[in-house]
Amino acid sequence: MIKEYNFNDLIGSIWQLGLCFFCQATLAQSIEASQADYDRVVFAGGCFWHLDSAFTKVKGVVSTQVGFTGGQTPFPQYRQVASGTSGHVEAIQVVFDTKQVSYTELIVYFLDFHNPTYPYRQTPGPGAQYQSIIFYRDSTHYKIAKEILQKVQKSGKYTLRIQTKVQKVSPFYPAEAYHQKYLDKKHQRCPAMNSGN
Repeated sequence: MIKEYNFNDLIGSIWQLGLCFFCQATLAQSIEASQADYDRVVFAGGCFWHLDSAFTKVKGVVSTQVGFTGGQTPFPQYRQVASGTSGHVEAIQVVFDTKQVSYTELIVYFLDFHNPTYPYRQTPGPGAQYQSIIFYRDSTHYKIAKEILQKVQKSGKYTLRIQTKVQKVSPFYPAEAYHQKYLDKKHQRCPAMNSGN
C-alpha cells in the first residue's frame, strides 16, 4: 500500500533534517509544478529583483523564486555571480497555472518588460550576469520561444537585433533569502526596464 504524504508534513520533515532554506523552497516549487495544469519556466533578463516583482503580479503565476543558473559553479553565492566568475546569470523561476496564463503569454510579457536588444546590460548596469535568456524545458517550449522571438523581431518594434538567447534549462540555484521578494519587502516600485530601440 502506498503511503500518502501531507505536503506540509513532508516539507517540515526535510527542514528538520537540517537542509538549507533554499533546498526546501526548491522542493516546494518542484512539487507545485508537478500539480495538474501547473508548468514552470525560467527567465534571465537583468536584475532578478525587478523580474520577481513584475512576475509576481501576473495573474496565473503561482509562485516565483530568484536565483542563479546557466553556469558551472555549483551552489553559487551572490558575490560569485556578481563578480562574473561563476558563469551564472541572475534568473527567476516561475511556476504558473496554464489554465490562467500560457507559456506564450509569459514570454511575451518577459520580452516586453525588459529590453531584449541589450546583450549584457539591463537595470542596474552592464554585466554577463544580466544576459537575456529564455530557458526551455523541452522541444515544444524551444519551438514556441524561437517562434515568438522571430515574430517580435519581424514586427519592427525594435530597430536593433534582439539578443535574447534560448537555452536548455540547467540546474537552478535559489539565491540567498534576502533576495527573495526583495522589492516587495522594501516597499519599492519596480521601474520600467524596457526603453525600446
